[in-house]
Amino acid sequence: MGLQPDDKDAARRRRWVAATYAIGPVTAIRPLWVSTYPVYELTAGNGRYAVKLYRPGWQTENDIRWELDLLEHLSGSGIRVAPALRARGRQIRPPPRPHPPGTP
Repeated sequence: MGLQPDDKDAARRRRWVAATYAIGPVTAIRPLWVSTYPVYELTAGNGRYAVKLYRPGWQTENDIRWELDLLEHLSGSGIRVAPALRARGRQIRPPPRPHPPGTP
Protein backbone atom coordinates (compact mmCIF):
# COMPACT_ATOMS: atom_id res chain seq x y z
CA MET A 1 0.00 0.00 0.00
CA GLY A 2 1.74 3.13 -1.15
CA LEU A 3 1.05 6.58 -2.47
CA GLN A 4 2.43 5.86 -5.91
CA PRO A 5 1.89 8.81 -8.26
CA ASP A 6 0.93 6.62 -11.23
CA ASP A 7 -1.33 4.29 -9.30
CA LYS A 8 -5.02 4.34 -10.24
CA ASP A 9 -5.91 5.18 -6.63
CA ALA A 10 -3.61 8.24 -6.53
CA ALA A 11 -6.45 10.78 -6.79
CA ARG A 12 -8.32 9.10 -3.94
CA ARG A 13 -5.18 9.04 -1.81
CA ARG A 14 -4.45 12.70 -2.55
CA ARG A 15 -7.97 13.54 -1.36
CA TRP A 16 -7.37 11.46 1.79
CA VAL A 17 -4.15 13.36 2.56
CA ALA A 18 -5.84 16.74 1.99
CA ALA A 19 -8.76 15.73 4.25
CA THR A 20 -6.49 14.29 6.96
CA TYR A 21 -3.82 16.99 7.16
CA ALA A 22 -4.23 20.76 6.97
CA ILE A 23 -1.67 21.17 4.19
CA GLY A 24 -3.83 22.04 1.18
CA PRO A 25 -4.28 20.07 -2.02
CA VAL A 26 -1.55 17.56 -2.86
CA THR A 27 0.04 18.34 -6.21
CA ALA A 28 2.82 15.72 -6.25
CA ILE A 29 3.76 12.48 -4.51
CA ARG A 30 7.25 10.99 -4.77
CA PRO A 31 8.64 7.93 -2.96
CA LEU A 32 11.70 8.79 -0.84
CA TRP A 33 12.32 5.52 0.94
CA VAL A 34 10.55 2.21 0.40
CA SER A 35 11.07 -0.34 3.15
CA THR A 36 9.08 -1.73 6.05
CA TYR A 37 7.75 1.80 6.59
CA PRO A 38 7.69 3.61 3.23
CA VAL A 39 8.27 7.36 3.24
CA TYR A 40 6.87 9.68 0.57
CA GLU A 41 7.49 13.33 -0.25
CA LEU A 42 4.27 15.28 -0.73
CA THR A 43 4.11 18.67 -2.38
CA ALA A 44 1.01 20.45 -1.17
CA GLY A 45 -0.13 24.00 -0.62
CA ASN A 46 3.03 26.04 -0.04
CA GLY A 47 5.30 23.30 1.23
CA ARG A 48 6.86 19.88 1.02
CA TYR A 49 6.21 17.17 3.58
CA ALA A 50 7.48 13.69 4.34
CA VAL A 51 4.83 11.09 5.11
CA LYS A 52 5.71 7.81 6.79
CA LEU A 53 3.21 4.99 6.35
CA TYR A 54 2.93 2.24 8.94
CA ARG A 55 2.08 -1.23 7.73
CA PRO A 56 -1.22 -2.48 9.16
CA GLY A 57 -0.71 -4.59 12.25
CA TRP A 58 2.98 -3.72 12.78
CA GLN A 59 2.47 -0.85 15.20
CA THR A 60 -0.36 -0.13 17.60
CA GLU A 61 -1.98 3.29 17.72
CA ASN A 62 -0.22 3.84 21.06
CA ASP A 63 3.17 2.99 19.47
CA ILE A 64 2.57 5.60 16.77
CA ARG A 65 1.42 8.21 19.29
CA TRP A 66 4.56 7.52 21.37
CA GLU A 67 6.77 8.21 18.34
CA LEU A 68 4.90 11.47 17.58
CA ASP A 69 5.09 12.53 21.24
CA LEU A 70 8.84 11.77 21.27
CA LEU A 71 9.43 14.03 18.25
CA GLU A 72 7.50 16.84 19.95
CA HIS A 73 9.44 16.33 23.19
CA LEU A 74 12.82 16.36 21.44
CA SER A 75 11.90 19.46 19.47
CA GLY A 76 10.66 21.19 22.63
CA SER A 77 13.95 20.32 24.33
CA GLY A 78 15.96 22.13 21.68
CA ILE A 79 16.99 19.05 19.70
CA ARG A 80 16.73 19.62 15.96
CA VAL A 81 14.27 17.10 14.55
CA ALA A 82 11.67 17.36 11.83
CA PRO A 83 8.41 18.35 13.50
CA ALA A 84 5.55 15.87 13.31
CA LEU A 85 2.48 17.11 11.51
CA ARG A 86 -0.49 15.68 13.35
CA ALA A 87 -3.68 14.80 11.56
CA ARG A 88 -6.72 17.00 12.00
CA GLY A 89 -8.10 16.36 15.47
CA ARG A 90 -4.85 14.54 16.33
CA GLN A 91 -6.40 11.34 15.02
CA ILE A 92 -4.42 8.46 13.61
CA ARG A 93 -6.19 7.43 10.43
CA PRO A 94 -5.14 4.67 8.07
CA PRO A 95 -4.78 5.62 4.41
CA PRO A 96 -7.40 4.20 2.05
CA ARG A 97 -6.75 0.68 0.88
CA PRO A 98 -6.21 0.20 -2.85
CA HIS A 99 -9.11 -1.11 -4.88
CA PRO A 100 -8.71 -4.82 -5.74
CA PRO A 101 -7.72 -5.40 -9.38
CA GLY A 102 -10.69 -5.29 -11.72
CA THR A 103 -12.85 -3.02 -9.54
CA PRO A 104 -13.84 0.54 -10.46
